[in-house]
Amino acid sequence: MLFRTHLTFSFLIGLYIIDFLKIENQILFMIILLFFSIFPDIDESSSKIFKKLKPFSYLAALFGHRNLFHTIYFPIAISLVLFILNLKLISLAVLIGYSLHILLDMITKKGIALFYPLSKKRIRGFIKVGSLIETIIFIILIILVIYKLII
Repeated sequence: MLFRTHLTFSFLIGLYIIDFLKIENQILFMIILLFFSIFPDIDESSSKIFKKLKPFSYLAALFGHRNLFHTIYFPIAISLVLFILNLKLISLAVLIGYSLHILLDMITKKGIALFYPLSKKRIRGFIKVGSLIETIIFIILIILVIYKLII
């Protein structure tokens, strides 16, 4: 999915999680959730986050796009470390943001190998990145965000 779709979807879900869990530090939670909703694309040289986080992004790109940084291991490991450090709110935001990115990429035609390198089998969907279908989904997400902010 495109940068805008990842951010919009994650913002929408974040709004509902803030309400459901009665998150107190809502701005911190949302900033971290949104950052980690785009973080997995650090391994893609054309991504916005790759361009902002050089030289770390060059190291990430060595693993190839949608390989190591698009697995279940990273969000769990980062969240676990933060949880152990008693940063529970940040841990939750990281886990949710990162997982939402992975979830959206799972429904694209390219898909992801969730358990790479243990398994290279990709979970694939039907949406082509940047396609009309993704644009329609993006517009629907914008409408849902506006609706959520109004109600």
